[in-house]
Amino acid sequence: MEDGATTPRVTASDMVAGQIRIPIAHKAMFPTERQQLTIVLRDETVVCGWNPQVGPVKQRSGQLRPPGEVLLRLVASEGCMTITFEDGQLVFR
Repeated sequence: MEDGATTPRVTASDMVAGQIRIPIAHKAMFPTERQQLTIVLRDETVVCGWNPQVGPVKQRSGQLRPPGEVLLRLVASEGCMTITFEDGQLVFR
């Protein structure tokens, strides 16, 4: 998998929307179809919704949606996370 993959800053708007954005450049690490994914988020295993946002005209950042309370507890607003692939799982730190 890719080295140096990161999320953009998780903004206050992202927190309200309940999402972590995945840049187009790193979407190849993720499935191409909308589905539920099990990831490791800050050392905790979490099931999240995944929307790759593949449009007919324009690609957009993908959206990863962990449960709201998990997002608020584990993800700092205005921070970025690294994304790695370890032991068959996507890991966010």
